[in-house]
Amino acid sequence: MANALAGKVAGVQIIKGSNGPASSSKIVLRGNSSLSGDNQPLIVVDGIPMDNFTGADNTDFFNPSQDLGNGLGDLNSDDIETMTVLKGASAAALYGSRAGSGVILITTKTGKSRKGLGITVSVTTGFERLFVKPKTQKSFGQGSEGLYVNDSGSSWDWKGDQVSLRAYDNLDNLYNGGFSQNYSVSFQQQATEATSVYTSVNYLENDSNIPGSTLERLNLTTRAVSKF
Repeated sequence: MANALAGKVAGVQIIKGSNGPASSSKIVLRGNSSLSGDNQPLIVVDGIPMDNFTGADNTDFFNPSQDLGNGLGDLNSDDIETMTVLKGASAAALYGSRAGSGVILITTKTGKSRKGLGITVSVTTGFERLFVKPKTQKSFGQGSEGLYVNDSGSSWDWKGDQVSLRAYDNLDNLYNGGFSQNYSVSFQQQATEATSVYTSVNYLENDSNIPGSTLERLNLTTRAVSKF
């Protein structure tokens, strides 16, 4: 969800995580405003502030840098109706000091009058591949003074052919490609003139390009709005 803002808003910087689909992404609007603070904008979902937390789980002594993901990653993008980004004085006027780094207003969908049953089904499939790989040398092997030496401590001095060097593409052997599926079913209807209902079920399965890094997420949402 946070990564989708990249390139959409002027002055926004998205710092993406490198630990796969469940890693956290940090949002910075027009640069850092604090040396010691979070510097992330306040997230407001349907009028309720939400913390877009990022960072480590320091309670684990053996793994203090565990990435727990971020708050926006828990939202189903199909449930979002509008997003508004506030910066500067307009953000502070509404939410005070908490909005020192800006505000992202998110409004989720509500029931609207639709023809038929008002049921929407969507399926999205994605593939992930490496775009750029570092170049590796395949001309030299371990040796000394131009002669082959079968010693792991030797430097790259002996020049041979690719067959004798046994050059492997280790990156391709490690990264087998990623695959993601996103299924969403929603019901949207105006029950009466004063009452509307919106409900949705969303299932996301993302097998990352990084081996063993996967994300499964199930969202259940129901929103009923009545005007008395």
